[in-house]
Amino acid sequence: QKLGNAFAGYTELRPEFKPTYKLDVATGQYEQMGEKCRVPAWCDRILFRDSDRSRIDPLTYSRHELVGSDHFPISGAFQIQVDRKLVDQFQAVHADIV
Repeated sequence: QKLGNAFAGYTELRPEFKPTYKLDVATGQYEQMGEKCRVPAWCDRILFRDSDRSRIDPLTYSRHELVGSDHFPISGAFQIQVDRKLVDQFQAVHADIV
């Protein structure tokens, strides 16, 4: 991504949380044994694209401590500015459908 070969034009926030992968499903601890013992990593990411760099304001980027998968889930919250014209168009289409 840094070289521009993948996901060009997309932005990713710097993770300020511990790695999200590879966990032991039963314990939620990083996998330290087994045939595929892997180094903990940030495999789960949120990428976003803002064409004029002023409409999307990231608010949070978090990891959640839920057990039951070999990944911890992540989430992000964003404030997005939308043109009023687009909102009006969406509402008109929605009214036609509903």
